[in-house]
Amino acid sequence: QTMFFTGYSVQENGAVDLPVFGEIQVLGLTIQGAKNAIIEKTEEYLKDVEVIVKLANFKVTLLGEVNRPGIYNYYNNQTTILEALGKAGDLSDYGNRKEVLVIRPTVEGSKSFRLNLQDKDLLSSPKYFIQPNDVIYVPPLKAKGTRLLAQDYGIFITSISSTLTAVSLIV
Repeated sequence: QTMFFTGYSVQENGAVDLPVFGEIQVLGLTIQGAKNAIIEKTEEYLKDVEVIVKLANFKVTLLGEVNRPGIYNYYNNQTTILEALGKAGDLSDYGNRKEVLVIRPTVEGSKSFRLNLQDKDLLSSPKYFIQPNDVIYVPPLKAKGTRLLAQDYGIFITSISSTLTAVSLIV
């Protein structure tokens, strides 16, 4: 993790300011594109340059029916939806594995899509990999509401039967 904090950051103007080399514009470039731009600039002065470009601020928010909802940071370029859910302690017993909602911020605005974690084609889907600032929401199963209702009815029926038993004993 330390290598992520000992490098150079992209500034708000979309450039990396490297001593001696100056500012190198990387806004809108892929990781490989940013790496190539930095190599091109530095090779004006150095030979056989080795450049490593990584995402240092890769956070994902997990909400809903997961065991440990919250904001999680990742220190690798590619993280899968399954790794993210695993870090949050997996889905709770009431998590709907067929309707996981991913909200992804883009330049044009937020986009959202649903994932079925039980779909065998998920592993080959480009949506299998999460991206920085994704919000993953796991909705509850419909059975959760029914089960909670049944528990409430159970408590109500137990209370009534206890009251009737007490009254019949007194009579």
